[in-house]
Amino acid sequence: MAFAYKNTGHVLSFFRLEELPVFFSDLQCLEVIEAVLEEDGRIKNFPGVLEEESWLKKKRVALFPDVRYEAQFWPLDEEEYLMKWMIQPSGWYWVEEYGFERTSDESIVLYSILDAAGNFKQEFRLLSIGGRCYQPEFEAYSHF
Repeated sequence: MAFAYKNTGHVLSFFRLEELPVFFSDLQCLEVIEAVLEEDGRIKNFPGVLEEESWLKKKRVALFPDVRYEAQFWPLDEEEYLMKWMIQPSGWYWVEEYGFERTSDESIVLYSILDAAGNFKQEFRLLSIGGRCYQPEFEAYSHF
């Protein structure tokens, strides 16, 4: 399986998969993405989620182990990668062409660490709610 991708021209995430809302900064991430995601966006060998009250009480959409809204992949070094996974978009996601239907939802982004072969090293954990980063070591990667 090989995902088709395109260059976005964006400074932060240079590439995007054509069929899924997945962004990545470096072509070396592509092998990791292929190891982690099915073609339909399901996450292979899903490692689970560390559930915390801070984000569970704000979550309004069902949690499925797939990429529905957006995911990003970043190399941390030659052996580790960061996967950011948006499980709930902000209320602006639901706005229709006339500006109605916006909700008060805050975006919720989880993260996990992967090795170079695409194996998860931990369960998904909270990265940010509404743009506020809860993991200082990943502050530079916290904004979608």
